[in-house]
Amino acid sequence: GEVAWLARAEAKEGHKTELVFAFAGHGDVDDAGEGYVLFADGAFTRRDLESHVLGTSTADVNHLVIDACSSYFMVPRGGPATGESARVPLTPKLLDVLAAPGLSAETRARTGVLVSTSRAAEVHESSELRAGVFSFLVRSALAGAADSDGDGRVEYAEAAAFVAAASAGADD
Repeated sequence: GEVAWLARAEAKEGHKTELVFAFAGHGDVDDAGEGYVLFADGAFTRRDLESHVLGTSTADVNHLVIDACSSYFMVPRGGPATGESARVPLTPKLLDVLAAPGLSAETRARTGVLVSTSRAAEVHESSELRAGVFSFLVRSALAGAADSDGDGRVEYAEAAAFVAAASAGADD
């Protein structure tokens, strides 16, 4: 509620607003196919994310970055979820992964997503990096390593391509 209030106040003054929901931690998918991440006080589900964060956001742009096992299932995508989902291809349609009945088309159009898995899968940490591998790669991408066209901006497609290329040789 406080974030929505601040965004409305900024918009009232003519400022553009962006909401960043970033999570790095533990996650899973329940037997019904709904993803969740674990907060200190319990599970935070995909429905919680839709109703309490994305669905109520008045920001001009929403950014969703999740580094957790089975993070794929935190992103609404329509149709029944299964544990054997196909990999998400790196195409312009990657930006439309929020195409689910729970969110309005307007909310989907202003929300970008980067998640660490493309199916029910585990993610890994590196003692050498002292971080989660996906989180490290996203930070590297946003620091400019993914700016393939040199325009000073990192677009979602650039970040996704960078993370895919940088992790392509990983054994696990």
